[in-house]
Amino acid sequence: NLIKKIVVQRNKIKRVKRKRKLVRN
Repeated sequence: NLIKKIVVQRNKIKRVKRKRKLVRN
C-alpha cells in the first residue's frame, strides 16, 4: 500500500507541474 501511495503522490505532482506549465504559457 505504501508503494501505491508514493506512486499516486508522484502522479499528482506530475499533473500539477503540467498544469502550471500550461498556465504560464
